[in-house]
Amino acid sequence: MQQLIKLAIVDDYAPHTKQIIECFANNPKYRVVSTHESGRDFLLHLAKLKKNKNEDFPQIAILDYDMKYMDGVCTADFLNIFKYPIHTIACSSNNEIYQIKGMFAAGVKAYLSKMYIANNFSKQAYTSNPFVEACETVLQNNAYIDAGIKTLHNNKVTELIQIEQTLQTRNTRFETLDKYNISNHEFKVLYLKAAGCCNKEVATICEVEVKTIENHITNITKKINSNSTKEIVNFAFRFGLVKVAKMYLEGFNELNFS
Repeated sequence: MQQLIKLAIVDDYAPHTKQIIECFANNPKYRVVSTHESGRDFLLHLAKLKKNKNEDFPQIAILDYDMKYMDGVCTADFLNIFKYPIHTIACSSNNEIYQIKGMFAAGVKAYLSKMYIANNFSKQAYTSNPFVEACETVLQNNAYIDAGIKTLHNNKVTELIQIEQTLQTRNTRFETLDKYNISNHEFKVLYLKAAGCCNKEVATICEVEVKTIENHITNITKKINSNSTKEIVNFAFRFGLVKVAKMYLEGFNELNFS
């Protein structure tokens, strides 16, 4: 019996979500089990599935690049760092090199161009379904680049991605965590606060009480000698502990979050 592969789509633009669903409609191997408008909503959904021991936990998440609450870079990085058993695929209308670079640096294994697929898939310009190809490839732990992106960048993308994946192994963020004696639980809280989650949302995702989150935040502020949540969030971005899409814009230095 063929294994059913469950998919989640995380995209804040409904027409794109609908198009992706349609691309899997006639393939019995794949089923879209949930859709979400932000990475934050997706993580809250995963926490609910885990709590209720729901069997609809996705093996693959298809992420948009730019979303209001936890963008694709931030979501992919969080899932990767904290070892969620989910393969991530980027599907975006943002196809500049720095955007592709950001997503692969965050841990996605495939990148698809929304616009190229929209313009060519409906015209049957593809000999096979690019979404299915991407899923099959990432399930084998290999990287996949959409043909449209390769054409756009004259086939130079693969080399860039190999460089980015090599850089991931030299990530210095854990050196910073060790230096300030920040535990893995505290890092998870810090990451979610920097991503814009409130304490209740952080508690839900971390599967603990709100009071525990408040205690973690207090401990973090003491360890880095800060006085507010705003300061610990700026600390997270200053030392590259958290990835967001804006980090890959030219001239980015530090974000000021309240």
